[in-house]
Amino acid sequence: MNPETMCMGCMTDKKSSTPVCPLCGYDEGERRSPLVLKHRTLLADQYVVGKVLGKPGGFGITYLGWDTRLETMVAIKEYLPRDNAGRDTDQTTVVAHSKEDEELFRFGLEAFLMEARTLAKFKHANVVRVVTFFEANNTAYLVMDYYDGMSLEHYLIEKGGRIAEKLAIDIMMPILDGLREVHEKGFLHRDIKPQNIYLTQGGLPILLDFGAARFVMGERSRSLTAMMTAGYAPYEQYNSKGRQGSWTDIYACGATLYRMVTGKVPPAAMDRIQDDDLIPPDRFANVSLGFQNAVMQALSVNSAERPQSVRQFQDILLNLSEASSAEPAPNFQSTPPPPNFQSPPPLQPEPEFQTPEPPYRPTPQPIPPISQSSRSEPPPPLPTQQPQQKSGVLKWVVIGLVVIAGIFIAYSMGGKKQSYQSSVSTEPVSSNVEQLKPAKQPEPAPEPSPPVITKREPQAGDIIDGSLPNMQFAYIPPGEFMMGSPADEPDRSDDESRHRVKLTKGFYMQTTEVTRGHWQSFVAETHYKTEAETGGGVQEWDESGEGIITKPGDWLYVGFSQTNSHPVTCISWNDIQKFLEWLNQKDNKLYHLPTEAEWEYACRAGTTTPFNTGKCLSTDEANYDGSNYPLDGCSKGNYKKTTLPVGSFSSNKWGLYDMHGNVSEWCSDWDGGLTDVGVEDSSCCRIIRGGGWNISASGCRAASREIYNQSYRNVAVGFRLVLPAGQQ
Repeated sequence: MNPETMCMGCMTDKKSSTPVCPLCGYDEGERRSPLVLKHRTLLADQYVVGKVLGKPGGFGITYLGWDTRLETMVAIKEYLPRDNAGRDTDQTTVVAHSKEDEELFRFGLEAFLMEARTLAKFKHANVVRVVTFFEANNTAYLVMDYYDGMSLEHYLIEKGGRIAEKLAIDIMMPILDGLREVHEKGFLHRDIKPQNIYLTQGGLPILLDFGAARFVMGERSRSLTAMMTAGYAPYEQYNSKGRQGSWTDIYACGATLYRMVTGKVPPAAMDRIQDDDLIPPDRFANVSLGFQNAVMQALSVNSAERPQSVRQFQDILLNLSEASSAEPAPNFQSTPPPPNFQSPPPLQPEPEFQTPEPPYRPTPQPIPPISQSSRSEPPPPLPTQQPQQKSGVLKWVVIGLVVIAGIFIAYSMGGKKQSYQSSVSTEPVSSNVEQLKPAKQPEPAPEPSPPVITKREPQAGDIIDGSLPNMQFAYIPPGEFMMGSPADEPDRSDDESRHRVKLTKGFYMQTTEVTRGHWQSFVAETHYKTEAETGGGVQEWDESGEGIITKPGDWLYVGFSQTNSHPVTCISWNDIQKFLEWLNQKDNKLYHLPTEAEWEYACRAGTTTPFNTGKCLSTDEANYDGSNYPLDGCSKGNYKKTTLPVGSFSSNKWGLYDMHGNVSEWCSDWDGGLTDVGVEDSSCCRIIRGGGWNISASGCRAASREIYNQSYRNVAVGFRLVLPAGQQ
């Protein structure tokens, strides 16, 4: 991509040098602070500097960047403490303001690099990942993964300032999970607040911007107060001799939870020493007693009274249902609001952040995507707790008396019994309720008998929900089809011999490939490391013809920008078996990979052409390399050079998306020929179907087959699941 025509706001090709991007609207002609690097500055001969992300902080500036080698967006953080340094006349080099500032600048630079080395060791999905770091321009830079989304602070503003208790916990629990790993490595964050928690478009909370370098500079300069974020920093951070530990970050987490549900920032810890005026959350919002006690304990001025570890704090949040019925602790008594107290604005409707049951775990699930539709069409307002009513008991007492009276009247009039019957019907219940005629005797009119409901057989394309958020399955009916390709099909291979296959049982197939969000749920709970992560990287065919080679990469780092809505890739067949083991134990079901026959039958959905779209496959219908490799006799298209979010194109007639292109998909079969049952042999190779984003149209045909060792992992290979009928 030509950097001169690349938009510095979204890193796409504008096709011209016009300052305003027609895609994202970013205007490169707007005034840019002299402290900020120029657009298109090249760092380390690899990273192009783009727009500033967020507001420049007091200790550094974060830019959107472009990795010219991997052709993907990154975030680049530059060390630039404004109180001690600025930009030289060349508008690139960073220089200290004075000789007195030089020593402190260098001290902070070393702390910045030490922090970079530490962060580079973390590979937790809820902690920002440092790709690399380097020194240049008399300063240092961190290169991090870039995520589409917004800060928690921005999200709260969009929602009217505050959110509901459950949603707040759903956001905080994954952050605590990442923080626990940080603490286990002997590192503290020291600056947790809504501005440093990022919510990706896929709904994953990410912990950003560690404050270690800022803290040591403040400690060295004896200006700790200026280094702290009032309301989120505990008392011990204001004192150079303060004892800091896990409880220090827990205070900030408690303050963040307080801010989320009340819309208010807690008073500064220094202001609470003599007269603690912290108002309990229930004065601002409808929260449970257990939640209030947990937050107030985390915000204790005395560090010894706080939870002493992240796991302890998580356990408290996990047990809120028990704590809500307990008496409030003496220290947490509610106090009346001050005279100038004003009620906060009403809660805005929240998007529904669904999490698998149980809702909170010591290793929690990621939050499902924040979709645009959830913002434009909010769900009903959150229900308020109502006191338990006694009317239910009274109602049943009255009903009992009426029934007894009816029996007495009927018996006194002859003791005749009325028989009630109802016919069996396959019609909907609403048309199946018959009011029986009363007997000739003046007996009480009987209630209608309950209808007998006949279970409806599933139909092709019926949708059911899977065990994870945003995971759906479509019903594939039993039937027969011609598997393989006819001899005259363009670009066919010899291993596609055509034969009739009968599938005697229907099944459910996942409507899309398994996403990064689904895989993240698995990793967050099990801490599983893929074969790419433990075996040196991803694999691909060497263009020189030397066979399969291995190069750096894994499911988190594929070489291009992705969200949790993209299909997960770089996953081996062996990795998938671990995922299936976890998922089946989690929900007591029998998910599995499709057999070749199941895959091709579902892909074709009754068609007999090379693609379920017809004889040709347009790049408006699937994601593949249509620019260089269309099917013989078909028109060329474009080549996007990346995966796309699942479901970006129309489905086939059975409701399945991306059966052609985007990513190739593992099947359960080993390379033992085309069968409808699939033969297991763990010692050999497995079949891949469907073709990927970097594959020719020929490789995306319904009959096309690829054969790879079951440890193979590639940036264009993923998978989807099957669920047997009756498991729903």
